Amino acid sequence: MTLHLPDVIAQIEDMAEELRRQSRESGQRLERALGTLKQADGPALAARLEDPGTKVTWLVPRLPQANQEPPSARHPAPPCPTSYTVVATDGSHIDVDRNMPASCHLINIGTVVLSYGEGTGAVLSSRPRLYTGADAVIAEPTGAGREEQVRGAVLAARRMVEEVAALAEALEAAPAAVPTVGLLDGTLILWGLEAAERDFVREALVREGIVAQLRRLEALARRRPLLAVASYISYPGATEVASALRVAVCPHEPGPDCDRHCAVSRPATPACRACAAAPQGRRECDAVGGLADRQLFETLLEPGQRSALFASRSKVVRQQYEPAGQGVCFFYLRGADEIGRVELPQWAAQDGPRLDLLHAVVLDQCRRGYGYPRALIEAHEQAVVSGADREAFWRAVEGALAERGLPRTTSGKSESKRTRWL
Repeated sequence: MTLHLPDVIAQIEDMAEELRRQSRESGQRLERALGTLKQADGPALAARLEDPGTKVTWLVPRLPQANQEPPSARHPAPPCPTSYTVVATDGSHIDVDRNMPASCHLINIGTVVLSYGEGTGAVLSSRPRLYTGADAVIAEPTGAGREEQVRGAVLAARRMVEEVAALAEALEAAPAAVPTVGLLDGTLILWGLEAAERDFVREALVREGIVAQLRRLEALARRRPLLAVASYISYPGATEVASALRVAVCPHEPGPDCDRHCAVSRPATPACRACAAAPQGRRECDAVGGLADRQLFETLLEPGQRSALFASRSKVVRQQYEPAGQGVCFFYLRGADEIGRVELPQWAAQDGPRLDLLHAVVLDQCRRGYGYPRALIEAHEQAVVSGADREAFWRAVEGALAERGLPRTTSGKSESKRTRWL
């Protein structure tokens, strides 16, 4: 049976009305949050965020002490080099299909090299790789026999590692005479593996995977002072900076402790009992809560400006990236059409000329791409695997098996989806 739309219309109307109400409330919270952001003292807020007594239930950033800049700082766009090269990679994949006769997956990496000014040119390519057999699993290196099939979130993480490796390879081959920026799509942080049960999977994909590739990029950057690397997130939904403002307005001393002060089960003082008894949206910190960082910086920044620098305090960064000297920093950039989040390795964030190069080139790329970096648009076009491509891939797999007299049995569910019948 198809969707009976008339039954849903009333629910859609109710949803739209609720969203309108939430929008009005969000505007009031945004005004208060912006006031808090503008008045925040950087060192004082940094100290409160780093205080061991501060225990909150949201992810908050680290404010790099070396900068000593307020979190509301705004930086105008530096001049963009007249000649520069931008290298970008993106990826797509075909996941394991348990309804198919062969257990395998495919990763397709798109790479582009765009040169502007002197030596203008473009090189576009894609490289597919099929993983099967031993390559389709991650095995514990101790030989204990434990292994994890690469699929789902683990496959997405492997693809991300391959994207960074392809970027490093392309940057190593790029001319060193002009300023060069390497760009990735999305985040530098492997969030999906934070809760992975198997340590050897995290070890293979994080420490020996993306962190090793970031170290490879750092080693290249030491030899090439005109090189910078970052990732770009369009329309970001992160809330770290906004959550830091909740810490800033929390009235509890010596520091915010959500479980101690605001948990209904064990409030510590009469004031805490009042806070805990308040419904969601009525605690002091809720006055600036429920906002995305994007909303703050859409109002704070003028076109072309970037925000202050912040650093990630996520568990995977603290445990896996930082011990290898590969902490992840970020800033927000106001283009003509949207706020983007730019993530960069700690070593790039601490280098003023590299930071300025990233700011200028990413902004220029967004202008050339009508709001999104042109190089990433082209890399995506090289990497994308369409629905027709997936179908052709599995047909090719089945055909290869049939030619060799191998079983090509698939599940009845899969076959029924391919065959139209009444």
